[in-house]
Amino acid sequence: MKGKELFLKALNFEATPRLPVGILDGFTWIVKRDKISYKDLLNAKDFGASHVIKAYDDFGVDNVCGINISNFFIKYMGGEVCYDKIGENFEVTKAPLKTLGEITNYSVDELIEKALADKEFIAGLKQVTALKEHYGDERLVIGISWGPFTFAGMMVGIQNFLAQVFDDEDDTQQIIEFATELIGRFAQLLIEYGADVFMVGDPVASGDMISPSMFEEFALPSIEAIAEQLNKLGIKYLVHICGSTISRVEPLLNSGIAALSVDTIDLEKALSLARGNYAICGDLNPYEVLQIKTADEVYAHCCNRANIAGLSGGFIMMPGCDLAPNIPLENLKAMVKAAHDTI
Repeated sequence: MKGKELFLKALNFEATPRLPVGILDGFTWIVKRDKISYKDLLNAKDFGASHVIKAYDDFGVDNVCGINISNFFIKYMGGEVCYDKIGENFEVTKAPLKTLGEITNYSVDELIEKALADKEFIAGLKQVTALKEHYGDERLVIGISWGPFTFAGMMVGIQNFLAQVFDDEDDTQQIIEFATELIGRFAQLLIEYGADVFMVGDPVASGDMISPSMFEEFALPSIEAIAEQLNKLGIKYLVHICGSTISRVEPLLNSGIAALSVDTIDLEKALSLARGNYAICGDLNPYEVLQIKTADEVYAHCCNRANIAGLSGGFIMMPGCDLAPNIPLENLKAMVKAAHDTI
């Protein structure tokens, strides 16, 4: 059975002959290993696809992720980004807004228009096409973005955003709705260019960042809105939330998402709560498990998680966030071997 089919069966709570296994993003790991920058990838003749293919072939997982180019929207709004440093991440270095209310000065249509006129943004989309053409149905092609709630924070700076959220709830709702519409439009572009599913990172929605009530009032509606949009298109929506996530499992029931990707969690409890509603992806801490343990220790840890999850669907073994750039490849292969040995 091919990787894409395995991945989708798990998302649909169907039994699989072995445990599906994946990688979330991985681009910081790729640029570090290959001694290149995000800018180099986007300006390569093949849009960086060969670097991604080599890495994912080395990983041996059931998916492949396209590059996250959603930071470019920050640049189009007048903010500053950095993506030309060898071996380093694509970073936002200056937020375009100071207050939430300034969002009224911007238009989603204008930002999309600027994106489609940007050679590097288009290169990111074409990379997804190249990955789809290369892998076909061999691996699930995942289009990646920031989640709307996190992107709303990025537009004003995360700490500034959280400090202003309760000052004017109308402005808060307006900037989140703006981000939701923008990310929804971006999702549609990724699907048009070949992504099989859409996945976001929403770290600001973490239990380490905001309270359960704040999550349900401000972050959850944006998740539900994107899920509703994509479900109408028959596209699955996967959401990654960093850090403390057990308090997010129940509120996300009936949100319409296909999977919640998590860091470290009470896996047995999370699987029991989410069963039949959405799948759980994870929950391998990129540093504490995948980076500092030996390959044998990683294998043993992953086998333990696999035994908890079983093969009845609803779980995909994955790192609990983007790959730390110093994770040894042998440890990632140990993760994959553990999944393959669970039959």
